[in-house]
Amino acid sequence: MDHVFLLQHSYEYEGAEETKIIGIYRTETEAREVIERYRKLEGFERYPDDFYVDKYPLGRSMWASGFFNPS
Repeated sequence: MDHVFLLQHSYEYEGAEETKIIGIYRTETEAREVIERYRKLEGFERYPDDFYVDKYPLGRSMWASGFFNPS
C-alpha cells in the first residue's frame, strides 16, 4: 500500500467552517461506502453532499515548502 484515503465532512455553519475527520481507509471504495452510511446519521443528513475523500501518499511529507496564510 503506497497511499491512503482520508474521509472528511466539511461545511460552513454561521460563517465558520466545520470539519470532521471521519476516518482513513485503504481504498476509495471503502471511504465511499462509509459516506453512504453517514449520510443518514443525525447532523450529517443536513449536509449530505459535503463529504470529501482525498488520496494521500504514505511516507511523504506534505507542506514541505511551507504554506501561505493571507490573514
